[in-house]
Amino acid sequence: MSEFNGGKFISGFAAGVASSLVSSGVEALGNSSIKLEGVIPTGVGGTFLPQLSSFASRNPGLFRAIMIASGELSGGVSSAIAGGKFIDGLKQGLITSGLNHLPHLIINGIETQRLNRELSLERIKQLYPRFYEVLGKLKSFLEENPNVLSNLSEDTGLTKSQILGFMDIKKS
Repeated sequence: MSEFNGGKFISGFAAGVASSLVSSGVEALGNSSIKLEGVIPTGVGGTFLPQLSSFASRNPGLFRAIMIASGELSGGVSSAIAGGKFIDGLKQGLITSGLNHLPHLIINGIETQRLNRELSLERIKQLYPRFYEVLGKLKSFLEENPNVLSNLSEDTGLTKSQILGFMDIKKS
């Protein structure tokens, strides 16, 4: 991309590599700063599991901004060191961190939420099988009672299809 704009290949390459490495490092640091938030009862013999969080999960917006800014800055600096323009490296760093690392964070967050939901539902199924059975009938109840579904939609601000999606516990 740097050569297309009249720059040197090496400065564009350096900007891309540096911004990717720095963004990856920031991502690793943000996910490694673990903090004990409390404990969760397991319901089995009075045992508890630790509830942990990372800097990235506690401050997702700030973390994404830091990751993108560090990718931009490192791209600019490395481009300047390699003989290119700082601003071109800054742009390359933004593209690298914004279009590569940020989507990975978003996708990983969605996957984590899906796994947490599956684990929670499995836990309910094990500990409270009758309650799980009732939860399994909620979607069909709402479909058979459109007035209840409409009221729930109005009260929550969610669409009917969103509500039905949340109620479908078999579709994790």
